[in-house]
Amino acid sequence: MLTIIVKGTNGCNLACSYCSLGKKDDFKFVNRETLEYIFDWSCSYAKQKNENTINFILHGGEPTLIRTETYQAAINSIKMNYPELNVTISMQSNGVAITDEFLQFIIRNDMRMGISIDGTAEIHDLERRTFDGKESYQRVIKNIERMRQAGVDVSCLMVLTKNAVGKGYDYLNFFGQKHIHLKINPLLNYGEAYEHPELCLESGEYAEYLISVYQYLIEKDIPATVSPIDDIIRAIVNKQRIGECSFNPDCSSHFLCIDYVGDIYPCGKFSDMNKFKLGNIKDNIVDESILQTLNDRRGSKSPVACRKCEYLWLCNCGCSAEACIDGDFFAEPKLCKDYKMLFDYFSKDGLILLRKELIRQKRILEEKR
Repeated sequence: MLTIIVKGTNGCNLACSYCSLGKKDDFKFVNRETLEYIFDWSCSYAKQKNENTINFILHGGEPTLIRTETYQAAINSIKMNYPELNVTISMQSNGVAITDEFLQFIIRNDMRMGISIDGTAEIHDLERRTFDGKESYQRVIKNIERMRQAGVDVSCLMVLTKNAVGKGYDYLNFFGQKHIHLKINPLLNYGEAYEHPELCLESGEYAEYLISVYQYLIEKDIPATVSPIDDIIRAIVNKQRIGECSFNPDCSSHFLCIDYVGDIYPCGKFSDMNKFKLGNIKDNIVDESILQTLNDRRGSKSPVACRKCEYLWLCNCGCSAEACIDGDFFAEPKLCKDYKMLFDYFSKDGLILLRKELIRQKRILEEKR
């Protein structure tokens, strides 16, 4: 499957304290003609790569700032011109402006929705306010409920900052009760985070937080699924690769990001890094040498520190974009210490705890018979 991350705008209706895009002097938006060309070019590229499935992730900035008619025209065009392709559409949104019109657009195109929400209302509203300083948590929760009631597949993304460390895990009850999948990503030091180093995690804090989340879920018997915890456990138990892109050695063969002017990048994290620009759709040229370099970093030219690591089969040298944050492309993963802590825990104590929980659940089921 080929995944195309479409960054149709750098604009947003929130002023998050850690925004990965950093400060913008003015907002740019894709026009209808360019968006149709982006979708058409992407499908043509998928066919060149002999891919029969293509997933478009509508991203930003904030993708709900683009008119639904603009999106729909591009979607209708490729479905008519590429009937042989299996096309899926998803969106990563802050969930603030899901109007009735936008909800109908989501339903009509059977879209999966990823919504950003940072744990508790207190933490979320501290970090994710509107430009005029208003809180956003309750608006996001309300829109999540509206989408779920309409049958939309909703998952959530939490950015873990220093604000959340040591503040408890009661917010996980919401995800367990609603059966909403949650992914927890660490705040990395780029974009607006440069101006707020007090929000950034110290080495090891991300792993410690995820381990505590896992223990809390089991202790409180909360039926929530959380990434990357579930992905790591599944990979260790089945002795297979972790599917999540940060650990996937073939990610550069299956992802591209295209922005509002048609510039092409290896993935969304590389957008705005000009040295990793692959080309532009209007030139119909993709610099495959950059993609090959990225593949080599996770293969034949892996970082020296990674080659003897016992967890290389799980990590695969980590996310290349994250490794580039400090400028050293062939450095070990930015989250190397955290990854090792996670892999070590879930290979040992985490599995013991899981086994005990499975035995407990088995006994409960037997008692009910």
